Amino acid sequence: MAGRDTVTEAGAIVAGEECATGEWLESGDPWTNETIGRCAVSNWEQCDRALEAAINAWESPPPLPDRVRAAVRAADLIADRQAELTDLLMRETGKPTQMALGEVQRLERTFRLASESANELDDRPLDLSFDPRGSGVAGSWRRFAAGPVMAFVPYNWPLNLAAHKLAPALIAGCPVLLKVSPLAPLCSFALGRLLLDAGVAPAFLSVMHLSDELAQRVLKDDRVKTLSFTGSARVGWMLKEMVPTKRVALELGGNAPVIVEPDADLERMADLTALSGYAYAGQVCISAQNVFVHEAVYKEAHAQLAHATEATRTGDPRTDGVVCGPLINEGAAQKVRDRIGNAVRDGARVVATAHAEEHPKLARPTLVEEVPRDQELFCEEVFGPVLTLTRYKSLVDLMAQLNRGRYRLHASIFTASRETADLAFTTLRYGGVIHNDSPSIRFDNMPYGGEGLSGFGREGVRFALLEMTTPRALLHRGDL
Repeated sequence: MAGRDTVTEAGAIVAGEECATGEWLESGDPWTNETIGRCAVSNWEQCDRALEAAINAWESPPPLPDRVRAAVRAADLIADRQAELTDLLMRETGKPTQMALGEVQRLERTFRLASESANELDDRPLDLSFDPRGSGVAGSWRRFAAGPVMAFVPYNWPLNLAAHKLAPALIAGCPVLLKVSPLAPLCSFALGRLLLDAGVAPAFLSVMHLSDELAQRVLKDDRVKTLSFTGSARVGWMLKEMVPTKRVALELGGNAPVIVEPDADLERMADLTALSGYAYAGQVCISAQNVFVHEAVYKEAHAQLAHATEATRTGDPRTDGVVCGPLINEGAAQKVRDRIGNAVRDGARVVATAHAEEHPKLARPTLVEEVPRDQELFCEEVFGPVLTLTRYKSLVDLMAQLNRGRYRLHASIFTASRETADLAFTTLRYGGVIHNDSPSIRFDNMPYGGEGLSGFGREGVRFALLEMTTPRALLHRGDL
């Protein structure tokens, strides 16, 4: 990178300063098993310093124009360092090259969107004319930073999902202690270094690898005012219970349904659904998982999805055209294979698989039908390259069934009818409903989050900023 080498050794960033305790965590390439670098493991003394700096920075933040300039400068640096960030992301996560590039490009846009959201902090007038007591009173309100944020970032999007916490917090005036994922720490440390290069006030930023026990101790500290967590439902809801009086935003898992109506473009549906379900080995919380096809077109949709599955390029993520690379580790890959095996044992049938060489971290893209609804493959998040296929008769009945599901993040419906799409939008109790595209699609300025066990609160730059700020009213009586 300009000004810095690609991260191979990252010290903890404690209120803008790099330091190390002497204990290190190695990070490697999921495809080659090559060690690509290491990061420092932090201790309580570092956390205490970070929190003390954060609380002081919250009370005396840099002016908003300075924070906006830092966000713009961060976006410029990301554009300058695009190739290096893309390479690091691909090597550390096994993300196919085009998807890695896409994440870095979104990373840049996220900081630009943040810089444009500063007007959310403007004074807003209050109309008091409806009440006789308002005579002679001028009212206004403004949003204020709610305080230091502890942010947890997952391994699958260690740059842009970190940015969805860091960028709005920077504009809001909320210092952040970012807990990196132990499965992909170097990317998040690289982003932390870049933000300091961009001029983010040092006291506003700490980036650390923490043990689970230490992370919980930090979270419960009174100096942390907001939890922003992206990860598993089990961990997210457990952390929320630990901090009942703090602000909390949880972006958790899903098992996104795809609904296929009789008037759908089946070829387009199959191509987009296969890409959604299998790309990046399904390690996306809004990847397609359960495909529901109307019985009138089930046979044709079945054939189209089988063909799309078999055609999915799988293997080395560096190879042109590969969309499904390795899972993050062998345990994750085996978990996917076990869930498929358990479903088949209980009556499910494998329809199609993609061809790929044997690799301990590969799970081949697999299409499965007739999966029992109590099987984990159907009712839990697979987080792997699997699609289940189920026929239905009534859209209304299907939507009622989906609304009873525990995970409700994104849902897709393929239909030529805008009226039917609008019915799905108003009926499905999901965080987002996608018409004629895959559930994986997300824009960085949209409200993003789930219902049920899939989350609490919303991300998306502007909406995360609202989660991290609190409105405060001001009344002036003119006769005093």
